Amino acid sequence: MKYLFLSLTLLSQIALWGQNEADELCADLVIGAIEVLEYQEKCLILQYTVYNQGEGSANLFGAKKKRTDNIVVRAHFSGDKQLNRGDVTAGATYIYQKDVPNNGVLNNGEHYTGIIEIDRRKKSNYVSVILLQVDAMTTLVECDETNNVGWMIFD
Repeated sequence: MKYLFLSLTLLSQIALWGQNEADELCADLVIGAIEVLEYQEKCLILQYTVYNQGEGSANLFGAKKKRTDNIVVRAHFSGDKQLNRGDVTAGATYIYQKDVPNNGVLNNGEHYTGIIEIDRRKKSNYVSVILLQVDAMTTLVECDETNNVGWMIFD
């Protein structure tokens, strides 16, 4: 009888634990608008917007107090609108603490606008799309990890 009670108690705790994990709200970061701010001989300066379209909050800063622990936005030159192995990395930037209000937390529906510098010399005649990937190092656990890439056509 003692073992039966113990096993029933354990099963009910596991069921409650599973419910809490399933009910937990998660963030979902996406790249919104991308525009060219400045066109220089060796680089492009782009402005991008990151939106949190998930139900939960997204912390753009890592657990450590180092900038290398924060969310990364990485740029690629590509021949199409999807991120593939053959795409050429053209630059990356960390999201800095001084740039983000609310201690780095993006709630549902909020956005962050940042700037990234891209090395234009890596572009060839065969790639006409710039891809920006938010959370490139998968620092943040999201509801949907497949929609982190935004794109713009560049001629």
